[in-house]
Amino acid sequence: MQSSYCRALMLFTFLFAKGVYAQPPIFTSPSYSVQVQETTAKTVVGVAPSPRPPDGFLTVRCINRFNSSVGMTYTIGQISGFFPFVLNSTTGSFSVTQDLVYATQPRSYNFSVWCYDNLSPNLSSNASVTISVVEVDKYAPVFTPTYIFLTVNETTSVGTVLASTRRDVGAFKVYNATDMDVGPEGVLNYTVYYLDPRFSVDATFGTLTVQQSLNLDYNGSTTFNNLKIHACDPHVCSADFNIFTTIIRQNDHYPMFSQKVYSVTYNDSTLPGQVIPSNCTDQDIGVGALQGVVFLNTTPGVFLLNSSTGVLTTNISMEYRRARGYTVVLLCSDTGGLTNTSTVYVTITPPPNYNPLKFSDPFFIFTI
Repeated sequence: MQSSYCRALMLFTFLFAKGVYAQPPIFTSPSYSVQVQETTAKTVVGVAPSPRPPDGFLTVRCINRFNSSVGMTYTIGQISGFFPFVLNSTTGSFSVTQDLVYATQPRSYNFSVWCYDNLSPNLSSNASVTISVVEVDKYAPVFTPTYIFLTVNETTSVGTVLASTRRDVGAFKVYNATDMDVGPEGVLNYTVYYLDPRFSVDATFGTLTVQQSLNLDYNGSTTFNNLKIHACDPHVCSADFNIFTTIIRQNDHYPMFSQKVYSVTYNDSTLPGQVIPSNCTDQDIGVGALQGVVFLNTTPGVFLLNSSTGVLTTNISMEYRRARGYTVVLLCSDTGGLTNTSTVYVTITPPPNYNPLKFSDPFFIFTI
């Protein structure tokens, strides 16, 4: 009786154990995904479940649900091509074995891992693993060339593109800013360290555009500007990129009299020294500035001319018996060769009770 009981107990134990150990191991997660910086040093573990194990190593883990002491052996499923990682078959830890280069190597690795229990017969299980290589900002943007010279006329229109990294916008000059980082760390934005308000810089392409009038007669007198631009990736900015801009004055204005025609009336016997404000000015400064005013037509000796301003002054008294009036034509010129004219009409009124037909005697006697 006792021996039968013992045999039954042994059989139950055997069947129970067989049922337990016939269960395949399982991974702690059906899939693992992790990001690894491209600067990760070799032998540093690259994959881990969440949360990380207490020892800090990044590891995949497989267990027997009924007996945690059952040992496991880990292997990697079929892979092809470049694979810079190695799996520790005992611990399930992945390590980096080669330098990671985001720009030239795969940026994501997808494969499966297998675990086998150390029982006989051994059973297995698998899980998926994704390792993503993350770019690190290793390089600062670089300009080529490091500076450019621009020469623009002061008459250049607002909206004109002067310089850009783009070749399709009709810029006077094209420059390049490059970053050896190729992912998000290589995306550039442009900022201005020093900018004349007459210009604007596009943040996306570094396009330098005329934003305000460059006319030096109205909008400043600076003819030379050093514009400083930086190209910045998400973490690092370049050294200064200098745009040396020279604004050239142009003779873009004609000299102008205050009036095209002046009409002046004087009474008879008006004394000399009367001023006629026939002044001429030119808005240009430097190139094309006012040169002077000369007589183009006049009666000699009657008027004095200020050749710097064009203002006339009478040099003699205005006598009706001498002349009923005068016509003067003035010519104003600038240093750029532009000219303009104005005509001055002077009218003299007769004296009171003036009768040009009055005879010296009341009558004349003629003998025929």
